[in-house]
Amino acid sequence: MKDNPKEKGYCYDCFDRVQHCYKQCNCNQPNYVCCPGPPGPPGPPGKQGEQGEQGEQGEQGEQGPPGKQGEQGPPGPCCSSGQLLLNGGMELFTANVPTNWSTTTSSAISQQTAGGRVHSGDSAVNIKDGGILTQTVTKINKGCFYTLSFFANASGSNAGFEATVVFTTTEGDEPDGSISVRDSDMPTLSNNFAYYKLITSAAPDNVTGAKITFEVAATGGQSINFDDVSFAV
Repeated sequence: MKDNPKEKGYCYDCFDRVQHCYKQCNCNQPNYVCCPGPPGPPGPPGKQGEQGEQGEQGEQGEQGPPGKQGEQGPPGPCCSSGQLLLNGGMELFTANVPTNWSTTTSSAISQQTAGGRVHSGDSAVNIKDGGILTQTVTKINKGCFYTLSFFANASGSNAGFEATVVFTTTEGDEPDGSISVRDSDMPTLSNNFAYYKLITSAAPDNVTGAKITFEVAATGGQSINFDDVSFAV
C-alpha cells in the first residue's frame, strides 16, 4: 500500500517502515493493526499511602570543643575602689586639726598620741564636748551603697557621739544614715576601742558627694578618740 495523503487516518501498514496511517483499510486484514484513538484525559490521583513508621534515632554525635571565653566586661560603677576618705587614719594634722578634714570648732579638736588612746598608727583625733569634724567625698556614684566604719574610745563615762552621712545633691543635702552612741555605752578603758559601722541607702540619682560628720557631746571635760575612719563602697 502506497503512502497516499488523502487516505491517512486509521491503520498502520506493518510492512511500511515508516508506519503511515491510512484512512481506508481493513484492520482485520493480515499485516494491518488498527490505529489507537486519541489519549483520554488523565485520571484523578490515587490516595496517598499511609505514612511509614519513624525510623530509629541515630546515635548522638560527639560533643564539640568549648568555645572561647568572652572578654571580661568593664567594672560596674559600684565596684569597690577602696578608701574614699583622705587621712582616715588620722595620722596627719595641720594646726591641730586632721589634714583633709574641716571643723568650725577647732578649739575642741586635737591630736591624740597617748598610749592606749590610739587604735593604730601613731595618732588619733580627740574631740571634746561640742566638737564637730567633717569631710566631704566627691567621688560618689548614684545607686551605690556606701559603708562608714571607724573605731572609738572615750576618756570617761560622760561622753557620747553621733556620726552621720549626708548625701549632697544638685537640689540640696539629703541626710541618710547615722550612728548615735550614748555616754553610758562608750568603752572607756585604755586600749579598749569599739568598732562601729553603718551602710547607707542607695545614693540618689542627682548625687554630687557625701558628707561624713562626727559630733561629740560630753561633760566634765571628757572627750572621745576616733581612729581608722573608712568610707567605701
